[in-house]
Amino acid sequence: MNEESLLVRDMIFPLILCRQNGEGTVELVEFLGTGFLIGNKNYALTAGHVVNVNISVNTAIVAMFVGDDCKWRVQDAHIVAIHPKEDIALLLIGGDHTKKPNFQPCLDKQYSGFQYKLFGYPQVNFYENTETRDMCGRVLGRPDMIFSEGHIRRRTSWELLNIKGTQLYELSTPVGKGCSGSPIFRIVNNVWLAVGVYIADQVKTINVEHYDKNLEWKIDFIEFPGELSYATRMDAIENWQVNEHSKFTDFI
Repeated sequence: MNEESLLVRDMIFPLILCRQNGEGTVELVEFLGTGFLIGNKNYALTAGHVVNVNISVNTAIVAMFVGDDCKWRVQDAHIVAIHPKEDIALLLIGGDHTKKPNFQPCLDKQYSGFQYKLFGYPQVNFYENTETRDMCGRVLGRPDMIFSEGHIRRRTSWELLNIKGTQLYELSTPVGKGCSGSPIFRIVNNVWLAVGVYIADQVKTINVEHYDKNLEWKIDFIEFPGELSYATRMDAIENWQVNEHSKFTDFI
């Protein structure tokens, strides 16, 4: 893979829930998160909770890519499978992505001190450009990719509070909601190797006891971001039985 000619946006994409309107146009319903192409067969990975949404009539999950004209285009994102225990999902993306360099899975175990990189689409940046609005004056969402990096603090194999799955990397750097589904990767000999899938920021909760407006004593819970984050380990899905005929490795 040639880093000089590589466009990261061709491999890592935003996922949205959209509604189809007349004349082939689509309307944003909800920004979901991030996904990335893996292997050379149009398959992709994301966090399982990203695509675990209700799909109604005329709505669909789509992946967004930037075309040669620098405008956003959408492609169908078909859910192949969501892992029953770990927070990860396998997708099939429409269009032709087989000729582009994509991530390769790294099924080797990683440990404390491993230096990783990340690209993703945080939700906090989605509506920050208030100058672009529709006819009703609503701000139009625009995904914007960010880069981050950090290190693996430890690997875990047990349940953690509010985190799906047990086969995790605890990471040093949170990047925010919307980056769920981003690849945790390293580059070796120009090959981009995904070692995990970003799934959650740490959330801390404190209890606040107070009187409400009716002067009744109550307890509220306040959540705020922690200093850590988590990723599903790629080595944990090596033997993932996606369907009765195929394992995860058959799709890449």
